[in-house]
Amino acid sequence: MPDRGTSKKITKIEGGETSGEARAFTPTAESKGQATKFRIIAVLSWLVAIGIEVFAILLLRKPPIVMWQLIALIAGALVFAVIGTLLWKKANRFDPASERDRVRFFVQNQLGAIISIIAFLPLVILIFTNKNMDAKQKGIIGSIAIVAMLAAGITGVDFNPPSQEQYAAQTARVEQLMNKFRNQEWKNISERDDMTMVGMVSLQLLHHHFIDRGADDPAVGP
Repeated sequence: MPDRGTSKKITKIEGGETSGEARAFTPTAESKGQATKFRIIAVLSWLVAIGIEVFAILLLRKPPIVMWQLIALIAGALVFAVIGTLLWKKANRFDPASERDRVRFFVQNQLGAIISIIAFLPLVILIFTNKNMDAKQKGIIGSIAIVAMLAAGITGVDFNPPSQEQYAAQTARVEQLMNKFRNQEWKNISERDDMTMVGMVSLQLLHHHFIDRGADDPAVGP
């Protein structure tokens, strides 16, 4: 059952006896595989974004400056940077970092914002220091580059990052609820517990039919 104030959910539940201490969260092999796939695509997207920015920097060094080319390159870099960021965030939901390692936890969850600054800041600086551009060109292209950097950076910030500790606590509460029903502790089961169990079962059915079986399964096709 998810924490209050968070949108992160446990999507796969396996029964088991609970102990007095919350067990460490370990992602399944399936979750690890999904996270790895998303991270590889994210890194490739970021590399494309940085490559586009490098090409834009090379154009700045070769007058005359063609504004529409620079604007198109900045827009393209923004698209790939955002795609990489969204995929990286999704990977962190499958395989979160531990809060015990604060440096890794911060870097892993805020990497999208860090990459955005690395990709766009050098271009912004070179635009405003370029001697081949007049003030009007610097104002227009520089403003667009700053907006793109801010947009990519804000998208890259994870304001509510997942953690292994949070997932472990959520799993423990789910297992406690399942044990109530498994042990038939009817006196301790409230209406809220009933509603929570129905929600979990519904989530499991959706996960089974539309994620586990895949879109290629004819039984779940259009």
